[in-house]
Amino acid sequence: MSDQPVTTGLYLSPNMILKNPAYLETLKREIGLNLALINFTGELSDEVMKANPFDGSPPSDARIRSLLSHHIDGELCTQKLDSARSSIGPHVSPVFDEDGLREAIRQVHNLEIKVWLVGGGWTSSDFDVLMYCPGKDAVNTWYETLYVHMAKSYGVDGVDITHARYPMTSYPRGLFLCSCEDCAIAAGDLGYDMSSMVSDIHHSAQRLRTLDKDLLLEIARTKPGLWDLIQILGLRRGVLDWFCFRADLLRGNLIRFRNAVHAAAGKDFIFGTDTYPASLGMFVGHNQAAWSDFSDFASPLLSHVDIFPMMTLTKWAQFLMQNVSGISESAALEIIGQLVGYGSLEMPKTIGGYALGEPDCEFRNVPLEELVGLDMLKAKLFLPVETPSYPIIQGGGAPHEWPLEMVNRLKSLALDLGHNGVIYQGTSVLVDFEFR
Repeated sequence: MSDQPVTTGLYLSPNMILKNPAYLETLKREIGLNLALINFTGELSDEVMKANPFDGSPPSDARIRSLLSHHIDGELCTQKLDSARSSIGPHVSPVFDEDGLREAIRQVHNLEIKVWLVGGGWTSSDFDVLMYCPGKDAVNTWYETLYVHMAKSYGVDGVDITHARYPMTSYPRGLFLCSCEDCAIAAGDLGYDMSSMVSDIHHSAQRLRTLDKDLLLEIARTKPGLWDLIQILGLRRGVLDWFCFRADLLRGNLIRFRNAVHAAAGKDFIFGTDTYPASLGMFVGHNQAAWSDFSDFASPLLSHVDIFPMMTLTKWAQFLMQNVSGISESAALEIIGQLVGYGSLEMPKTIGGYALGEPDCEFRNVPLEELVGLDMLKAKLFLPVETPSYPIIQGGGAPHEWPLEMVNRLKSLALDLGHNGVIYQGTSVLVDFEFR
């Protein structure tokens, strides 16, 4: 641990702050809250809106589609455009509360609590797999302009970007975005060849369908490492290049954004983004070893155990069963667990055993503490030593609540591992407070 005070953060909305004036005082007194991450609800100036890549409000479907990512088979990332249609610009709601936001910031600062504004990135909707293409300059110019506005217009201490990644790993097709013309050009500029990468991915998919299920299971029981899997699947260079390219593309864009924010708000202003769980990070374009290149902090997002690791394991197991004839559910789950780095954990043997959607699914049959702890450890090992890190854990928020004693042990573990604090989602198990 450094000599800096332990950071205790919480995600908040301006409305929650303004309707519950005693809430922050309670949190500061009882849990040591010293960082408020407030959703950005400000009104955008005409100058910011000049960078908007949309063609109107609401935008036309044709314009939305022209800005979205494409799968390697040529299909658009999604046909569900409602979240884009209801936005005034990529990842920006048309519902403003400029006065409420400013008053919320003032009240938080009056309590000597720091404020980071929270904005969105390329993946606007995980559940619709709607992702604005990170290879398109019009998209990136919009985000750069937006983040600079957030940084210099509200007197806050930092800007925290979420969803600055590819779609979450529990949607397998999201692994194969984006191969559009703009991304192909960006790939070439970064030293990659898009056609070779796409060809090698298709080759590996075909190789997978020819694997013998019994052989695959026997190999899985040996707990294979990276080079074992490369040989088993006959992976060509382009498959690994694909994931490295996506991480490099996001890295370059985020360097651009941070440089612009620092130029506008000063070198001491905090800019960065949360990180996907370390075991799965490279699958969404998050290379945590390079985090200090573009982010002033790291906040490993470990609070969504159901829709991140749990759903990933079940969805990928289903994918494997669809592509390897005759392989059993338990064998598929075992193989996927090894592949994504959770093979050391005692996980459910059936998809039903994950109880996804149930209120206690994250800890009924799943070793929650061990799973979150593993990704906490990996984050600390992977992240640059100079990067302050604050794992995000549940404090009692949607959709699930973790037992209080478990939450407290995980916070202690984070500090023991050398993280610089934690950020909570929700507080219902931490404090007894009646909201208005």
